[in-house]
Amino acid sequence: MTVLVSDNGQNIVVIDDFAQGHIIDDRNALWFYNKGNLVKTHKLKTILEDTCNVSFSIWHTMRSLEDLTFSNADSTFRLSTYEFNDYVFDTISGNILSKKRPVEFDTIVFGQFDKGDSENVRMEVIKYVAGGSTEKIISFKTNYYGQGRWMVMIMLKSDVDVTPLRYRKSHISVSSCFK
Repeated sequence: MTVLVSDNGQNIVVIDDFAQGHIIDDRNALWFYNKGNLVKTHKLKTILEDTCNVSFSIWHTMRSLEDLTFSNADSTFRLSTYEFNDYVFDTISGNILSKKRPVEFDTIVFGQFDKGDSENVRMEVIKYVAGGSTEKIISFKTNYYGQGRWMVMIMLKSDVDVTPLRYRKSHISVSSCFK
């Protein structure tokens, strides 16, 4: 578990990032405490649109970027998922105040592509995370990736890679899905 304590010591957020055996089921993912009292819990399947959109190590199941923060005088908590959703929670009630994606997009897709000198690439789609279609091969432009083979999740707008930089550091693994 990861435990975050606000600067004023009044609010605590507990994050279950240790899904033993990667079993998700109806496990709680977040607990909110205010002044020592449990005020709200959230299940992983209510925070993620698809519980397959996680990354995992031998023991940990990660579903969010590591830039978890308290803000606004410790009354809000921010979490961003690998699905490119930015959440803001009220730490006093534990309620979700907002859920939004950082930029406008047409498609969020996970797949693999080989990149050469050109900005034009063709990706073999492994999974559509949001938007998109059922095409197995898509073409788009990107200036971010160097030469080589890449397996990543990207955000596209008008066939151009518009993935915000902070999300490029995360990698999901959807080859195995644990429920």
